[in-house]
Amino acid sequence: MAEIKDNPPNQSREEVAFKLLYLVAWGENIDLEAWGKADRDWILGTYAECLRTVEDPNSRPPVPKRPVAAAQK
Repeated sequence: MAEIKDNPPNQSREEVAFKLLYLVAWGENIDLEAWGKADRDWILGTYAECLRTVEDPNSRPPVPKRPVAAAQK
């Protein structure tokens, strides 16, 4: 995993977490721009997790790596 350095200049931790929220939504096929695609609990819970991760990258447990064969399918 890449080491996360200090936030880019002129970006608050909240802004970085918000951008990360969109990346997570994209990765999970959730459209945050359309009505009814993500519920309030998912948005708030995921944003809170993103903010915690930005503030302390070591707060998340390591994610198990996918086997190479499964990743190539």
